[in-house]
Amino acid sequence: MKKNNLTIFVIFALIFTIVIVALLWLTNSRINPDSEIKITPTATETECVRAGCSNQLCVSKDQANIATSCEYKAEYACYQQATCTVLETGKCGFVQDEELLQCLEEASKPLSLPEIN
Repeated sequence: MKKNNLTIFVIFALIFTIVIVALLWLTNSRINPDSEIKITPTATETECVRAGCSNQLCVSKDQANIATSCEYKAEYACYQQATCTVLETGKCGFVQDEELLQCLEEASKPLSLPEIN
């Protein structure tokens, strides 16, 4: 009888191990960074548009309905004048020219309140 219990235990352990290995394999295949999923298509496949609640994003046309939170940050004003286009990477983005970089730097400075006498 003890031999029977040991056999059942070994079979159960093997099945359990196979299930765990299969689950780990499936999980890794879903989050593999080299998978076929493209988060941002290359801009040669599509046009670039402004998106987000404050137009603070530059994305491909097929991502124009992307949902973002609607808080407002001072730097979002900088993106209103920035150029949204295909970058050298082949993806959509804002051109990081001197004007945009300077605007972002100014927007990141804390506001100072006037002294009250």
